[in-house]
Amino acid sequence: MRNKLKHAFFVLPYFVIGVLYQYFNKPINGEVHSLMTSVDRSIPFVKAFIIPYYIWYIFIGFAIVYLLVNNTKEYYKYVICLCVGELICICIYLNFQTTVPRPIVVGNDILSNLIRNIYEIDRPYNCFPSIHVLTTSITMIYLWKNKDLKTWFKIVIQIVGISIILSTLFVKQHAIIDAVAGSILALSVFSFINIMEEVGVRYWRRKQYLSLTTKKKYEI
Repeated sequence: MRNKLKHAFFVLPYFVIGVLYQYFNKPINGEVHSLMTSVDRSIPFVKAFIIPYYIWYIFIGFAIVYLLVNNTKEYYKYVICLCVGELICICIYLNFQTTVPRPIVVGNDILSNLIRNIYEIDRPYNCFPSIHVLTTSITMIYLWKNKDLKTWFKIVIQIVGISIILSTLFVKQHAIIDAVAGSILALSVFSFINIMEEVGVRYWRRKQYLSLTTKKKYEI
């Protein structure tokens, strides 16, 4: 258990980046772009989708804890993917800032209050690519490839992940291009991390081989 707690500290940079995101979630250089299209404007505002939007917090938290407890190696790769992806997003925000117009939320029902709370916490800037979609996509990939999870549970995870991604559109937090870019970035970062791992493993094996052959040479 103590060993797991030691590994748990590795996720701290992810939360630090989250704080950093909040700092930059405001007009930075005065030029804010809109990537909304006629298709985006035709998507209805559906209050019920705020529920899967909030489920994102549980979704990411579950993945972190599950991989930490059951697969430390994948846990490290997962956290690295999250951090690299979010840092890339922040770099894009600093140079190309976008916004999404939000509807006026009326009513005092719980869904309306939840939406207003999100709108207050997360300002309508830094939308492209969507970090919500980025992190959800990365989580879907890592949990789908996990061999210890039952197939039915993996399917449930994918359905929940898709509902979270769709929620960013139906609660008017993002444009379609934001979601697409977030998914593409997730796949790109995942592939890059795996390529770097393969290169590292090959380098280590070659180093071990050279070390052994050199040792045998001197023994002779």
